[in-house]
Amino acid sequence: MLRPWHMLAFALPPLVVGCLSDDKDGDSVRSPDTDADGDTDSDGDADGDTDPDGDTDGDTDPEPAVVSVGYGGVATVSPGSSWEGYEDYYITDDETGADYCRARWTAASTTVATGCADCDWAFAVDLTSPEVVTECDRLAGGLSDFQVNYGSGSFEYPGTSYDMLWYGGADGAWSYVALATFDGSNFTYDWSCGASY
Repeated sequence: MLRPWHMLAFALPPLVVGCLSDDKDGDSVRSPDTDADGDTDSDGDADGDTDPDGDTDGDTDPEPAVVSVGYGGVATVSPGSSWEGYEDYYITDDETGADYCRARWTAASTTVATGCADCDWAFAVDLTSPEVVTECDRLAGGLSDFQVNYGSGSFEYPGTSYDMLWYGGADGAWSYVALATFDGSNFTYDWSCGASY
């Protein structure tokens, strides 16, 4: 199952080519602007778009050089009975840890999911009522409700047992995807998809 944020993509910067005639400001670019930064706009930076944010993507928000992307969730769980909480999709700045993008869904279920042999419990979780927590261009295009199969169980790695978030795919296969904690009622997880440059 494709999750709604799989369609979120980073745009490549446009190629800007200047002409070497009719140069009014000494930057060797033919343009009506009067600043000497080498592009054709008057915004004072040299990135070729018309916003002052210093990156080349044409929007007005400065984007971090390296970001981490993932989903995190918090829920109150009664195994075999209910799941209530939320799930976030996030993009954070790797240097500062600050949010660049964040959207949040209400997460709830009373439907037990089956097929996870390694799970202590599992639910078909409804993710609904999405809201933008931290706005960015990557969330353009809208967010929708959907359902995922999540479970909790341990994973043994030589000599150590880890609590894990298990994910049930559309093909019926279950796999562990992230470290999690469960204290008998409170369940938390952080499913990082890695870094993007």
